[in-house]
Amino acid sequence: VIVLLASVFGRLTEVCNNDIAALTDSGKQVFGKFLIVKFLVSQLFVLDSYQSRQLDKVVPAFELFWLSRLYCLVAYNLLVAALVPGCCKDKAWGEMIRWTYVATAFWNRIMKLSTYSAMQLLHRVTPYQIALDAWTVGLHAKQRLENRQRRNWKKWLASIWALLSFAVTRTIYLVIGFDAFLIKCRTATAMIDSGSVSLRAVIGAGIFLFQILCLINLEKFSRDRIQLFIFGGEAGNLDADELALQEVYNGLLALKIYEEFGWWKGTIVMLGFDDFDFQMLALDDDETSIREEISNLLRKRSRDFTDW
Repeated sequence: VIVLLASVFGRLTEVCNNDIAALTDSGKQVFGKFLIVKFLVSQLFVLDSYQSRQLDKVVPAFELFWLSRLYCLVAYNLLVAALVPGCCKDKAWGEMIRWTYVATAFWNRIMKLSTYSAMQLLHRVTPYQIALDAWTVGLHAKQRLENRQRRNWKKWLASIWALLSFAVTRTIYLVIGFDAFLIKCRTATAMIDSGSVSLRAVIGAGIFLFQILCLINLEKFSRDRIQLFIFGGEAGNLDADELALQEVYNGLLALKIYEEFGWWKGTIVMLGFDDFDFQMLALDDDETSIREEISNLLRKRSRDFTDW
């Protein structure tokens, strides 16, 4: 938990310092270089030096905006969890919304904050991940259209919008993620090749290495794979019903954690809950009894061999 909170604070400090410096023209080492955003815009419009310089700030502005968005989503989830039960006429429905939002805040939003970087957008366009996401989006769009009880023009528009937004967002992820890699690589190179060994250069190189290692959030990836194994069924696909079942399960699990440990200890457990804990809950192999049975079987066979 301490490592997680330190990672969240460290990422907040590093992103704010670098991006604000870039937006205020203090990070001059990243300007005047090749960027995909600048290249694409220059193919459509004629840019002067000022406009070209402003395009250099697109990636830092996007990274700072996305970080602010994550913090706002955490605050929104926790605020909804606190207020919804008192606003809903159906208390059971209000409690379900509360705990699903709590689970989302802790096991999705805060986890992303600990390793946040605009370079992580590149994970969304890796061949495996983009194929998995495309299949899921297509599956959900197909289910909307096959639902005869709710088939209307709004469902058609929702399905088409989901497919188009998937294509557009993945293109944006590729461009912004690659440009973020270029900028951070140049920033780290400028500090490393400064000609002298300093604490600032070592920290800068370490931060860049940490960001490279965290391009794929392995903890979230492992947790998603375990939950896909649990809820995805034989085909390994999370359709709309199975996705809803997963959200309800996570909400009930969060409820049980807080009922068992209380608010203070429960929050610590929620922050430290990882894929090993999910696996322990999903699988019950009764290891002690299995070992006893094997030990008894071995002793019996040993006696039979001695008698023989």
